[in-house]
Amino acid sequence: MNYDKAEASRLDLSNMGFSTVLSSIMVDNGYYIGHRLEAFYYRKPQTFKISAELETIDEISEFCSQVKLLTSAFNVKYDCEIKVSTPSEGSLFMATPEANPVAKIDESFSLYESYAELTRRGWGYNDTVGFTKEGLPMRRIAINRWNWHGKQLGNPVTFYHCFPLEENTNIVFSLLSDRAFTAWARFTGSVPFQDASGKIRESFAATHLASDRGEHLKLS
Repeated sequence: MNYDKAEASRLDLSNMGFSTVLSSIMVDNGYYIGHRLEAFYYRKPQTFKISAELETIDEISEFCSQVKLLTSAFNVKYDCEIKVSTPSEGSLFMATPEANPVAKIDESFSLYESYAELTRRGWGYNDTVGFTKEGLPMRRIAINRWNWHGKQLGNPVTFYHCFPLEENTNIVFSLLSDRAFTAWARFTGSVPFQDASGKIRESFAATHLASDRGEHLKLS
C-alpha cells in the first residue's frame, strides 16, 4: 500500500481549500470495521461535502482523485457520496479479541498503518486536516475508545492533539498513542478524560455512570 501517496493526496486537497476528515467506522458491537473519509469545501458560493466509506486505507488516493474530478469545474451543488467500497464485518480492520490494546506500535509503521493497527486493537481514530478560524492550515488527530476495560460507553474516551501541518505526524501520533496507552494502564477502575491543557484526569461522573449496569452508558 502506498501510504505516502495517500498522505500527499489529502494535503493536495488541503491546498485546494478542502478540509478532510478520516475516521474509523464502528458497528454496534464496538468493533471498528473500516474507514470513512469526508472532504468539505466551505468557500462561498460553493459549500458542500463529499464522502465515502473505505475498506482499506489504500483507497484514500482514489477518493481524493474522484473529488478532484467532481470539483474540477465546481459543478458540485449538493453533498454526495462516492462509492469506493463498502466495509464488511470480514474487513481486515475488525478488532481481534486477542490483540493487546496497549502494546507499543511498531515505529517503522506509517501513520496510516498505525491507524489500521489501532482499529485491530479496538481503538478508533479521527484525523482532520483543516483550517483555523484565521484560515491557516492545521491538523487534529484523536484516538478514542468506546469500550473501557469491559465497560461499553455511550461516548468514547478521547485523546487528541492539534498542530500545524509542518509538524511530523509520526512523532505526534507516537506521543498521542503513548498518552492513550498510559491512561489505559493507569485508569483500570475509572474512566479518564483529557482536559483543555492536555492533562489526563478521572471523570468522576463518567466513572459513576460506568459503574451502572446499563447497556449504553453516557459520559458527562
